[in-house]
Amino acid sequence: MPRILIVDDSTEARYILRAILTHAGHEVIEALNGAEALERVHAESFDLVISDGLMPVMDGFRLCLELKRDPELAALPFIFHTASFTHPDDLRLATSMGADAYLLKPVEPTELVTTVDDVLRSHTSGTGETLTEARLISILDRYSDRIENKLDQKVAALDESRTLRDSYHALLDHLPIHILTLDESGDPDFSNRTACTFTGHTEASALLTAIHPEDAETLTTLIDSLVRDPRPLHATVRIRRHDDAYGVFEMSGRPYEDPEGLHLGFVLAALDVTQREQQKELLLHAAEYDPLTDLPTRQVFDRRFDEILRNVGKGANCALLFVESDGLKTVNERYGFDVGDATVANLAHAISDAVRPGDLVARLCATEFVVLAEGLDWDEASGLSDTLREAIAQSSLVPAAPEMRLSASIAINVIPEVRPPRTVAPTTSAIDTTNQSERRLLEALEGPPAMTFAPVYSLSDRRLARCAVRYAYAVDERLVAGDELALGAAKHGVARRVNMRIVELTLGHTRAADVPCSVPLSLAGLLDPAIFEQAELAASRLAVDPAQLLFEIHLHDAGSIRPPAGWLQAAQRSPIGLVYSCADPSLLEGGGAVAPGAHEIELPVSAVLDEEGRARPDIPGLLQQWREAGIIVTVTGVEDSSTLPALEALGVAQAAGTVLAPAGNDPDALPRSLRPKG
Repeated sequence: MPRILIVDDSTEARYILRAILTHAGHEVIEALNGAEALERVHAESFDLVISDGLMPVMDGFRLCLELKRDPELAALPFIFHTASFTHPDDLRLATSMGADAYLLKPVEPTELVTTVDDVLRSHTSGTGETLTEARLISILDRYSDRIENKLDQKVAALDESRTLRDSYHALLDHLPIHILTLDESGDPDFSNRTACTFTGHTEASALLTAIHPEDAETLTTLIDSLVRDPRPLHATVRIRRHDDAYGVFEMSGRPYEDPEGLHLGFVLAALDVTQREQQKELLLHAAEYDPLTDLPTRQVFDRRFDEILRNVGKGANCALLFVESDGLKTVNERYGFDVGDATVANLAHAISDAVRPGDLVARLCATEFVVLAEGLDWDEASGLSDTLREAIAQSSLVPAAPEMRLSASIAINVIPEVRPPRTVAPTTSAIDTTNQSERRLLEALEGPPAMTFAPVYSLSDRRLARCAVRYAYAVDERLVAGDELALGAAKHGVARRVNMRIVELTLGHTRAADVPCSVPLSLAGLLDPAIFEQAELAASRLAVDPAQLLFEIHLHDAGSIRPPAGWLQAAQRSPIGLVYSCADPSLLEGGGAVAPGAHEIELPVSAVLDEEGRARPDIPGLLQQWREAGIIVTVTGVEDSSTLPALEALGVAQAAGTVLAPAGNDPDALPRSLRPKG
C-alpha cells in the first residue's frame, strides 16, 4: 500500500485529500507545513508527497526545493495541490523544481486519483536528478519573485478585508439580533448596537461578559471549536440583561469571509428565545400531566422507571401495579361521558390517597393507571394491591350515583423479582473495573449487533414461514444478550433506541430476503405503545410491508411483564403481528386461554410432548382452542425429526429446530424449504 504524505495548513483540505486517497487504497500521513513535512520525510519512508503552495513556516515551493536538492530525497515524487499559486509562471517554476504534477484546488476526486496513480506508476525506483548549483540559483531567483509577488497580493487583500470588515460591522449594527464578531484568533472585536443596548455595555466583549457563569464553559468550548475547525456550531446560553435579569438565547457561530473567500473571522449571532422557552415549559407540563386527573402521564412514568432500571444492579427495585376499573363503561353508558370523566378523576384521587407518600401514580390510558412503588417485594406489593382494591370499593366515585361502587382489576409485577443479596462494598479497583465494563457496553450498544436468524418452517408445505431474530453485542471478547443486555441497555437509558435499531435492521433483512421476521421486544418495548407507529414508519422508509414484521413477547414466568391495555390497543390497530412465546402454556392469560392480540403462540417441544413423544395433558384442547381463534401454533427446539408426525397430528402449524435447519447469519442463505414429507 503506497504511503502518501499530504502537506496543507487547511484542516478541510487535508480531510478531503485523506478521504479520497484512503478510499483509493493509499495510506495517508498528514503534515501542517513544509518544515514539519521535511522532518517526517527524513525520519520515515514515503512514496509520494502532495503539498499546498502557500503555508506558514515553510511553503510548498521551498519544501519541493529542499527535497530536490537532497540526493537521497530527489527521487521522491512531488505533486502540488494549491489554490494560491494559479499563474502560469507558478506552474513553470514548479516544473523547473522537478514537481511531477500541478493540481489547482478544487480538484475532482477522479482527476486526483488518476494523477496520483500515474505519478506513482511512471516514477522509477532509482535516484532522482538533483538540482545543480547554477539551476538552483536560477530557481531561487524566480522563487523569490513569485513569493514576493504573492505576499504583496496578501498585504493588499488584508487592507481590503479590514475595510470590508468595517463595512460589515456597520451593517450588523442595525440588525435586531445580538451580534458578536471575533477575529481569526477568536478574540472579540465587535458587538453590535442591539447587544450593547441589551447588556448595558459598549465594549466589544459585551455579550461574553454577560454570559451566565454556568454557561461560560459552553460558550468557551463553542469559540475554541470554531477556531480549531471553522464550521457552523450552535449552543443555548443565558445572557444577563442590563437590569440583571437573564434571558435565554440560541447562539450560532460560523466563520465569515469576503467575496473572494478570504477568511475575516467569526460571527456569533444570539437570538432571544426567552418567551419561547417559557411557553415550552408550559407545553411540557401540559404534555406530562393529564388535564383530567392532574396525574403524571406515560412520559413521566417512563423516565422514573428507566432510572430505576438503570440502578437495579445497585440494589434498586420496585413494584408495578396496573389498576383498571371494571365499571367505567357502565357509568358512561348509563350517565354519559361527563359523569364518566368525573368518575375517572375521582378514581385517580382515590388511588393517589391510598398509596404511600412518594409512590408515583400515572394515568396510562382512558381507564388504566399504574402505581410505581419503590422498595416493595411481592408480599408488600400484594398488600398495597389489597389496600388499593379496598379503597376503590369503599369510595363513592360516581357523582350521579353516590351509592354505586366500582371494583378494580390490579396486576402486579416486581422488578427484579428477587432482591439482589447485600454484598461487601467493592474496592476501588473493582469499581473502576465495573465502570470500564459499563462504558465498553455502552460503546458496544452504539454499534451494530451480531444477528442470527433461526428459521421457522410450515409443517403443511415444508416452506420457510419466518425467521426468528436473535442478537447480541460483543463486549470484552464475549457476547452480551438476553436479560443481561436488556438490563445494561436500560441502565444506560438506551433501551428504546437499541430496540428500534434492531427493528430497523430486521426490516432491512426482511426486505432483502423477502421473508417475514420476528424480533423479541425488550421491557422498554413492551411498555411503549409508540413502538408500533415507529416500526411502521421505519417499514415505510424501507419500503417493507409492516405485516412482514412480528414482535415476540417472551413470558418466562408468572411474574413477567405483561403489555398494558394501551399497548394492546396499539397492537390491534397495527398490521404488525404478535408472537407469544412461553415455556409453560398455563402462563398464558386465563390459564392457557388465547393470549390478547396473538397472531402466533410459540411453545418448546418439551411443553407439547413428553419424553415418549406423547401429547401432554390439556395440550390437545389448548391447540384446538387456538386454531379455532385463528392463531398459529409454533413448536421450537425440535431435535428429532421423528417428532414431526406427532406434532402435525396435534395440529401444530410450524416448527423450528436444528434438526430442520440451523440458524444462520443471513436469512437469504437459509433453506427455503425442507425435504418433502416421507
